[in-house]
Amino acid sequence: IRDETFAPRHRVVEFCEELIKRKAAVSWRAFANIGVLDEATIALMAEAGCHMLFYGIEASDAATLKMRRKSTQIESVASDIRTAQKHGIFVRGGFIVGHETDSEESFARHDAFLRELCPDELYLSFLTPFPGTPLHRRVQAEGRLLTNDLRLYDCEHPILDIGLPSET
Repeated sequence: IRDETFAPRHRVVEFCEELIKRKAAVSWRAFANIGVLDEATIALMAEAGCHMLFYGIEASDAATLKMRRKSTQIESVASDIRTAQKHGIFVRGGFIVGHETDSEESFARHDAFLRELCPDELYLSFLTPFPGTPLHRRVQAEGRLLTNDLRLYDCEHPILDIGLPSET
């Protein structure tokens, strides 16, 4: 199944129930949005062989999530991670750094937030203003692009100048 966030819920339940009914001995993983899967669904997923969930956490504060047009509720993040872990599901958390609101102080907040969440694995990526997007047009007009080399637009290289001193 190719469904980036494995929703709506009824499809998840139908999929899991079918795996269980057929006694399919498969191990699988899924992407999920914070606040979408309830505990009963997560338990069913674990019973059906789900061994890993990737949650897109993305930021440590509501203002940044709102700026990125994400509906994630910060207070749901820790609960969702702990629920999956309670049912034996490995949690990979995706987190983005390099938001325009990031500062030396926010990096300390990110660190504390992520230590509290304690996902089994953390996937860090840089905010990447891909060409053709409103973010790219805005930061280009503001003169804050660090490079136009599209080979570096892979979420693994900083593309956006957020005003922090760079180490040399």
